[in-house]
Amino acid sequence: MNVYKECFEQLPQLLEDLQSQYITGSVEVEVSINSQHKTRKRVICWHNGKIVYAGLQIPNNQTLTRMLMQKFRSEWVEAAIKVVNPKITPKTSIREFLDMLVNMRVLTWGQIETEIHKQIIITIEQLLPYSGIVTIENNHELQICRGVDWSFLESNLVKRQEYWHSFAPIITSMEAVPKLSLGTMEQISDPVVAHHLKQWVDEQRSLVEIAEKLNQDPLQIAQSYWRWAQSGWVNFAKSIPETPKRTFKVLAVDNSPIIHALIQQTLGKDYQVLVATNAANALQTIFKEEISLLLLDVTLPDLDGLEICRQVRNLPKFRDLPIVILTSRDNFLEKLKGQIAGSNYYLTKPFDPQKLREVVGKFLPKD
Repeated sequence: MNVYKECFEQLPQLLEDLQSQYITGSVEVEVSINSQHKTRKRVICWHNGKIVYAGLQIPNNQTLTRMLMQKFRSEWVEAAIKVVNPKITPKTSIREFLDMLVNMRVLTWGQIETEIHKQIIITIEQLLPYSGIVTIENNHELQICRGVDWSFLESNLVKRQEYWHSFAPIITSMEAVPKLSLGTMEQISDPVVAHHLKQWVDEQRSLVEIAEKLNQDPLQIAQSYWRWAQSGWVNFAKSIPETPKRTFKVLAVDNSPIIHALIQQTLGKDYQVLVATNAANALQTIFKEEISLLLLDVTLPDLDGLEICRQVRNLPKFRDLPIVILTSRDNFLEKLKGQIAGSNYYLTKPFDPQKLREVVGKFLPKD
């Protein structure tokens, strides 16, 4: 058995590296959530460079069956397991076990694959913004259904991030911690809602932790709490991680929420990071906030990043504003275009976290 352990700062880069190595095995990821040393641990299972499962732990036949059937046919869970159990041996794989359930017509492979892929996306989302430690073991080989690659994950994570943003400013992230409003229990007529809030809202658990206990999608939990917050039953007075006050503000302009999360992870300890997804939002933020440095992607949905750079640089107020072009275009001509437009530095994505810190540090001291 080969076991490797190392630290990482950017999960997407780690996943892409493992994918390129066509890894087969299990990867345990432990990330630090906040300054109170709270951690989150998950397992990601790989087969030939594709992720085939991700969750709290490597599943066995019964735990995976219960998870799947509770999503589709919860009333049949124990009955199906009872029927199948006598047919299994120590050598029966999870795929063979699930195939028995498919032959019994209690599940379909389409349902199984859809739910496992969703589970993978949710698990990666819970790890994405953080740095941590990864432990790789190549002795586990788990093949349940078709695996997924980083491009599949990225497109789905972007959609989910947009959904999360729709809950703002009431809910700022999945780490938001709900708190009962004064007199809430007397206001609620629905006994199911009242029981849920009484059981799970303790001013300690975050939305993602509540979802984990209930084996539900954090987005669905957040949607319910968003409605309850609008009704005045709960509020989110505190959340984790807490954002300390920063003197220097860095504006990251990129249409990818994942890049936003990576920049926040890299620079958030030393600077206040603001984000914008398009030129209109970027220009509005630049005029509204006292921006100390601009991180600017070239490819934006509404206006070329270099054009934004030119417009900002032509204004007397922003002639000395440090502008760093952050893009996947890596050639001399593109760098020259950036310099002509008025940028101070050109950094290629995917960026090295230490390099980004060094570049920003050239223009801004740490708080």
